[in-house]
Amino acid sequence: MDTGTICIVVSVLTLILIVKYLTRGNYVKADSGVSYNVRKQPDEKYAANTLDKLRNLSIEISDKMGNIRLERKIDTVKFEELYTGDDNIIGVSVNKGDVLKLRLYNKNGTKIPFGEIYLTLLHELAHIIAVKYGHHQSWENRFEYLKSTFPLGSMAI
Repeated sequence: MDTGTICIVVSVLTLILIVKYLTRGNYVKADSGVSYNVRKQPDEKYAANTLDKLRNLSIEISDKMGNIRLERKIDTVKFEELYTGDDNIIGVSVNKGDVLKLRLYNKNGTKIPFGEIYLTLLHELAHIIAVKYGHHQSWENRFEYLKSTFPLGSMAI
């Protein structure tokens, strides 16, 4: 092998290792048996079970709502704990619902109240339902609809 080929092989192997390192996660099984990517912490099971509860609520909302965009996405969306980045952001929808990341803890380590996380879930589901990206009137209408139609007290948790 010549030097150029060796450099390419080494570069490709290095890139594979970097990608593997960056995409690894701390997957913890919820009581349901479903695994979720959560930060390493003493209470990992709480995080996995909370994400599992949010996933189940999303499925319940999708079933009751009958929105085709949500129905197509909800069975494949990955729920993960959001634990990096801006502490003021408590939810992110990646690619309109390929991944939903929800923050479960404040930066001081205290748990975010479940009602606040649920409201963030509805916010992110509105992004999946809306055709365009971002916060706009169509998204706002869907978010308001979700909040009024699926208040936390009406859901089976």
